[in-house]
Amino acid sequence: MEKEMDDTRDVEQAIEVLLDSPSGQLMTRLGAHIRRRWLWLLGSAVIGFTMGFAISTRLILWLTETSGLVPPSVEIVVLSPLEVILIRLRIATLLGLFSCGLLLLVDLAMYVRSDSQIRDLIAETDIRIRAPPFKIMLTVILAIGLGTLGAIYARYILIPFVLEYFMNDTLRVELTPTWRLADLGSFVIGLIAGSMIAWQVPIVTYVALRTGAIERAELLAHRRHAWFIAAVLGAMLSPPDPVSMGMVAFPMVLLFEIGLLVDRLIPDSRGSTTTWSVTSHEPQIPAT
Repeated sequence: MEKEMDDTRDVEQAIEVLLDSPSGQLMTRLGAHIRRRWLWLLGSAVIGFTMGFAISTRLILWLTETSGLVPPSVEIVVLSPLEVILIRLRIATLLGLFSCGLLLLVDLAMYVRSDSQIRDLIAETDIRIRAPPFKIMLTVILAIGLGTLGAIYARYILIPFVLEYFMNDTLRVELTPTWRLADLGSFVIGLIAGSMIAWQVPIVTYVALRTGAIERAELLAHRRHAWFIAAVLGAMLSPPDPVSMGMVAFPMVLLFEIGLLVDRLIPDSRGSTTTWSVTSHEPQIPAT
């Protein structure tokens, strides 16, 4: 009993140290600011949800009729009256979350820029990303561009290949291919979203190396582990079939290698005032 009480006090002490640290105060102030903005965030989510629900019917018609993703021999069926409504709600929810998240990022950026106390707390944490604004903007633009390329890859290469593979596998056993609308919608949305996320690997690799979050030699020594992680993420970001997982994981491995190559080709001037570097000197939690 006494040991449990000691453990509880140690946990409480550790939490107090974290909350009293500059990072803890920073997160507390940001959390309070988000709570003050909850009505605006809710409003943006509702607007995005409403817009998504309004255009969801056109998206469903595009998917089933004009996208060219569904072979002519395949019949799309709806097994439940609620199936179409659920798909429309899913599309609307995704758009609502996207609009809310976008507003949150913009609002937090403006808050940090305008509040001197927040900037002082950031300075006290001794966290620095010494990069000129154009480098940060270039990174954001490249991330958007890679996400767009990932969506194009999924739309014109990944999804048609996988759907044709499934259809041929069905025809091989002389069965009539019939696809549920809900399954097709989830499949397409999942592959496009997964590809957009997977194609951010070069950015993550490059920034991690330039900030010093991981050393190049250490990353190269564990390259096979990185490949394994890419395979696991491919399984998580794609539907549960080996073809989809492989076609999502392989580009991640290739893009990881491209990130390593870019880091090698671009000179690293770490140590100057215009390079990426991150250091942190936070109070340590007392050892238990």
